[in-house]
Amino acid sequence: MSLMTHLVNEVTLLDPTVLLGPVDAVGELAAKIDPGITPNSSLPFTTQLRRLAGGALTVLGIAAGLFVAFGAVVFVSGKVSRSQAAQQFGAGWLGWAMFGAVLISVASPMVAWITGLDFGF
Repeated sequence: MSLMTHLVNEVTLLDPTVLLGPVDAVGELAAKIDPGITPNSSLPFTTQLRRLAGGALTVLGIAAGLFVAFGAVVFVSGKVSRSQAAQQFGAGWLGWAMFGAVLISVASPMVAWITGLDFGF
């Protein structure tokens, strides 16, 4: 029997249900010991926390916009005055501010996406 024939026979002997058996057992065990805990957003301080988080995102978004503008002004003034140091300084501010702005802009949608996932609970 050739090596290729032997490998094909070995692969066809693998049954996906055998490979997924332990995963199914863990799922069944988790379903049996479910404590019945569900998220509760009706606590008295959750509204204030949401307002605080929204305010923080607003302040950080404005700050990121100002940092992007500052970096752009320093970079352009470095280009105009042919100052390599100003260009590097402005480019650094511009890059980090844009990175921060991207992180701030995806924070709220990521939380909404994660909390909207159906984990089967």
